[in-house]
Amino acid sequence: MLEHRVDDDKSQQWFWNEQTGAMHNAAYPQYTLDADKGWLMIADTKTKATDLSKGFPKTERKWWYDPEDHSLTTDMDGVKTDVAVYGSPQKWVWAQVAPHAKLANTNADNKFKVDYCYKVRG
Repeated sequence: MLEHRVDDDKSQQWFWNEQTGAMHNAAYPQYTLDADKGWLMIADTKTKATDLSKGFPKTERKWWYDPEDHSLTTDMDGVKTDVAVYGSPQKWVWAQVAPHAKLANTNADNKFKVDYCYKVRG
């Protein structure tokens, strides 16, 4: 699910790791953005739990932002897929992950805005 921008709520902030390509939650850094059966999800890929489903991610998914079409994109089995919201974007709407080509012919909203922040190196 997606929520509107909340600057003072770290659980609503996600950061892209330049080295791994993963997106981590600011409040709960063990959670990364992932996809399961076409739905956007969060996953703790470092969990020690033993009762996970067979399809639960074991590694962090790599994401990238496409600045030309403003999409949040990942590769799923060799297919370029985007995060999309069907209908009007609103608070607590379900987000799906679907092939980029399929989304081009629908009313899905797969455009995102990225607020860049830079870590001071020194």
